[in-house]
Amino acid sequence: MMTYALLLGLVLAACSKAPRATPTPTTTDAAEDAAVTIPVAGDAATADAASKKGSTMSAETEAVLTKHYETKGWGKPLEVITYDQLPGFYQAEFADGGDYLVIVDGKVLGKKGLDAASAYMKSVDLLGKAALEAKDLTKLLLVLEALPKVSGYASPDQFYDYAAHPQLNPTLTRAVDGAKLVLHYLIPRRAGAPAKPQLLDLKRWTLSIPRSYKLAWTEEATTLDTSKP
Repeated sequence: MMTYALLLGLVLAACSKAPRATPTPTTTDAAEDAAVTIPVAGDAATADAASKKGSTMSAETEAVLTKHYETKGWGKPLEVITYDQLPGFYQAEFADGGDYLVIVDGKVLGKKGLDAASAYMKSVDLLGKAALEAKDLTKLLLVLEALPKVSGYASPDQFYDYAAHPQLNPTLTRAVDGAKLVLHYLIPRRAGAPAKPQLLDLKRWTLSIPRSYKLAWTEEATTLDTSKP
């Protein structure tokens, strides 16, 4: 069994998943994120191969994306990664790094926060994506800076996501009237031996996603007894 100290160390030492504001070196595992890579520059054979993978980025969308980065002075991306369950959500890769971009109704979504996430979800009817997973939502919310406002952490993306206690990992549940995303954050302990070291103190954050897409986070304190299987 993994001790609390080790668990907390893993969480607090985790590298921030936040996208860079400017291109910096990055490594992308497209397969892990169920993404499709679309070469922006290359020969016809390469482009055709990408098309057969099921790419849905239209010429119009590519033009919007390219113009956005040319205006920023970054030039044309070497490739663009799309995410099957997040329409309009792209990861642009450059020679010296990468960046995320959301395009809604032919325009780059410039706003951040829960309202921006709500507008995006409603525009693409995100709950209509049958294969949507928790990892898709957490990536979207991170990029749109719409994760909960947690305290005691360097970044709100440091929610629990490890093999030791899978019941604490991000979960997405669906219902007729919408869906809920649940994240758990370990509460750092104060100095000194805890009275009950087998208990992990947590904050559970739940994002309600109704069919109206009026998003709302709620918070509650909870514990996990690690002495139980």
